[in-house]
Amino acid sequence: MEQYVIKGGNPLVGEVEIGGAKNAALAILSAAVMTDETVTIENLPNISDIKISCEILEQLGAKITWKDKHTITIDTRNINTTKAPLDLTSKFRASYYIIGAMLGRMGEIEVGMPGGCKLGARPIDQHIKGFELLGADVTVEKGTIYAKANSLTGTSVYMDIVSVGATINVMLSAVLAKGTTVIDNAAKEPHIVDVANFLNTMGADIRGAGTDVIKINGVEKLQGNATYSVVPDQIEAGTFMLAARLADPRLNLFLKRRGGKAEKQQPDVSHTFAHKLCQRRDGFPLPLHEVKPSEQADDAFVIRKAIPGTDFRPAFGIKPEKLRVHAAQDHMQPLSGYTHL
Repeated sequence: MEQYVIKGGNPLVGEVEIGGAKNAALAILSAAVMTDETVTIENLPNISDIKISCEILEQLGAKITWKDKHTITIDTRNINTTKAPLDLTSKFRASYYIIGAMLGRMGEIEVGMPGGCKLGARPIDQHIKGFELLGADVTVEKGTIYAKANSLTGTSVYMDIVSVGATINVMLSAVLAKGTTVIDNAAKEPHIVDVANFLNTMGADIRGAGTDVIKINGVEKLQGNATYSVVPDQIEAGTFMLAARLADPRLNLFLKRRGGKAEKQQPDVSHTFAHKLCQRRDGFPLPLHEVKPSEQADDAFVIRKAIPGTDFRPAFGIKPEKLRVHAAQDHMQPLSGYTHL
């Protein structure tokens, strides 16, 4: 079994380069097929899901050129099939984004049921509901999803549960639909905003991404020849910020967007982000859910309400251990440490 071996007790100092957000990048790759021209995507994370996504696009007829390990150019002028490779689409969860994208571009798609991490029941009923409301016929047989639409027409789509994947997928399918689509009870994660920004860069008309109501005015065509840089991963950045704050409240943390300039996180930023979320009691960090609202600053209370709805929540599933984390300065006393459950 593969494992990470971590030797602690060292100071946290230096500059951190934050990679592109996987959840945004995978949806953006699928969205690239919605134009019949060329697009360049920068700041892609160098992970297997990205490479598999590129293989899927290539088997659909796209030409992909790697300019470096984080930048690709996608030429989708020769998309020539609506059958995505079942063996590849079943390998990871986000392969379902090709459904919304290809419904918009070709009006038809056949993919394998999405695979990915075993995180319990993860139905795609909200995706299907949205596609059908827009006018598509969707069937699922023997592990394969068949979706087809003679035309897509804008409508109102209410998400019965807040779903990042369904919000993005319905947004993709609505971009080239006739009329206006309104997604109510939409998810609000940063990667939804990034996908909307990418589509708008190509000429889409998406408004309200990042709120619980997204309005998409359909357009006839998306323009290519665009260059877009994927947003840095908020979970990666937040994890480094939390680690830095727990190790040393006075630590200066520099976060850098790949290819960009490092930005110093001032003490009040890391203080607001981590310290007020981890109030100390008797020398140990206090789990956020034990902090009474009256003990919290306003900004901490706002963050407290948002954390349960994000993938960053596991970082707060932590407890005091007998480990000792040494501070960045030799003259400082070691602090009681945290470790992930």
